[in-house]
Amino acid sequence: MMIAAATLAMVALPAVASAAPAPVGARAVAGPYVLQVGTPPGRVLEVLRSQVSTNGGLIRQYDRDGSDEQKWLFFDDRTIRPLLDTTMCLDANPNENWDGGKVWVWKCNGTAFQKWAQAPGLANTLQNEHSLRCLDANPNENWNGGKIWQWRCWGGGPQSWTRIKV
Repeated sequence: MMIAAATLAMVALPAVASAAPAPVGARAVAGPYVLQVGTPPGRVLEVLRSQVSTNGGLIRQYDRDGSDEQKWLFFDDRTIRPLLDTTMCLDANPNENWDGGKVWVWKCNGTAFQKWAQAPGLANTLQNEHSLRCLDANPNENWNGGKIWQWRCWGGGPQSWTRIKV
């Protein structure tokens, strides 16, 4: 079986179904995807199922297993949402606006803490609009359950996220 990988450029794709409806005005434009980090062994971004609908819900790096906890949708408002609950958004904690600051899921609210785009000149990165830091898999916790945080954008392996269509 061949797996198709995509870069992080936003392209218009048909909307997809999810477990919970998206807030009015936002539309899924890409996904679902697994987001695989560029450092070996290539773990993926995962939301903890028991916390997916909780503000401050845990996200982590984990071995790819095909579960819905590892599937993400890209929306036209520049948010990234877990397939399990599209009312929640990937969010850079506004009270930890520094290298190593938390990234979690939070009820979608339209703030810059929840908007992500590729950092200028750094392929496959996801830069937060508010903090201007990138989604980063802590390289010192490169195991199942390892921390995901925000870090100054530099484009290395811990910040390189390949979208794999699922």
